[in-house]
Amino acid sequence: MGQKRLRIFAGPNGSGKSTIFDVVSAVVRCPYYVNADLIEKDLRTKGRLSFNDFSIIVSEEELKTGFQASGLFTKTGHGQQLLDTLKVHLNVLNIPDPTLIDSYFAAFVAEFLRLKMLNVVETFTIETVMSDSRKLDYIHLAKSMGYRIYLYFVSTKDVTINIDRVRFRVEVGGHDVPEEKIRKRYEGSLCNLRRAIQLADRAYFFDNSITDEYVKYLFLRSMMVLRIRSIFGQITIHGGLEKYVIGQ
Repeated sequence: MGQKRLRIFAGPNGSGKSTIFDVVSAVVRCPYYVNADLIEKDLRTKGRLSFNDFSIIVSEEELKTGFQASGLFTKTGHGQQLLDTLKVHLNVLNIPDPTLIDSYFAAFVAEFLRLKMLNVVETFTIETVMSDSRKLDYIHLAKSMGYRIYLYFVSTKDVTINIDRVRFRVEVGGHDVPEEKIRKRYEGSLCNLRRAIQLADRAYFFDNSITDEYVKYLFLRSMMVLRIRSIFGQITIHGGLEKYVIGQ
């Protein structure tokens, strides 16, 4: 196994992490993308998820044991039904009744994948809000196992921008996040940023307060996002976010 790499796209809900992933992955190799939102969408629409797509082998027993032991088991509205009916056959997770799927079960599957892939998959990519300090524990664990950590942190200068973007996303058919959760996660995510930067081998900050389409334009025009600065070099931060990065 060569140099192991973990790429992390992090930031509050509605910041535009998926957009930044799209533009970065166009020029940087970002294989095996673990994204809870995409997992939820696949399970809801297809009722299945192949673990082969993440280059791991999973048994039904370990998945059920992990789900039952997870704190997310009691949060999902259909935990016991999912536990009783989910099947893993030929390394594919099958959900007979996709209407049971919610964001909590998808979050469990994403967390299960992230842990399972460590020291098995050489290079992979995850997306996270990073408002929970346990995500920092995960980064520390990956680093201790020899992974080179690349952090791409995406935020805006004001939480109201995130709230408006989530509302718009819902209007066009996307998933919703309650406003109180957006506010709480915004603060938690930014509070965890400084420690995440310290753990990363290379970190980038994206001020995505402008529109996603403009960020794409800048990136594709110059093959670099003009609002990215290496944390280990010169950095430009907007909207009073300096305290989260440099501890002011």
